[in-house]
Amino acid sequence: MNTKRAEELRLQANKCMADKKYAEALIHYTHAIKEDNRSAKLYSNRSLAFLRLQQYYYAAEDAKECIDLDQQWFKGYVRRADVYLECGLYEEALKSYHLSLHFLTIDRNTDGNNSDKHEDSINGSIKRALDQLQKQRAYDYQIPWVGAALGLVVGMALVTWDYVANYSSPYVRHPILKLFIIGVVSAIFFYLAKLQRNYHKNYKESLLKPPLDLLGGDQQHKD
Repeated sequence: MNTKRAEELRLQANKCMADKKYAEALIHYTHAIKEDNRSAKLYSNRSLAFLRLQQYYYAAEDAKECIDLDQQWFKGYVRRADVYLECGLYEEALKSYHLSLHFLTIDRNTDGNNSDKHEDSINGSIKRALDQLQKQRAYDYQIPWVGAALGLVVGMALVTWDYVANYSSPYVRHPILKLFIIGVVSAIFFYLAKLQRNYHKNYKESLLKPPLDLLGGDQQHKD
């Protein structure tokens, strides 16, 4: 273990992050971790680099490693929450942000650090997550009924088209049959909208699954 070399690499990576050279920063952080794989700070920093590159699975894995190495350091929970927030998993993000505030308070009480800046940042992230969660819940509730309403319009349009196009002898003549067709089309659109909602939810969760290699196996996260 060479902590001095790891610190030099970390500083180089930090400069790359400041210059938005995230891929280059990722390389430096990875080499730094090879020199010192017990540093929670290095995993925290590399998690952020992965997040900037939209590599959500690896960002979450590094956040987890950071927490495992130092369970009372607030930054690991922030990193994990940031990943959840970017993936649209707002409830999970809120839980992790609240944990980070809890450990930030402990850190302030024990070390006397000035943590106001971190607290303001976390509270801002919590507000964003709450806003997005409210929008998500409204969307989840409304989308099936929007689908049903669209299906109702489509069903009525089909019945009307049948009447206009075949005025003398429409295919559907009985009023109850017409209502039945409209209802069936509306129900189909209702369930299609629910399927779309479920697909959207599953897609967000899939962002945190390990990527597959060309042979179909899980790609291992190695330093």
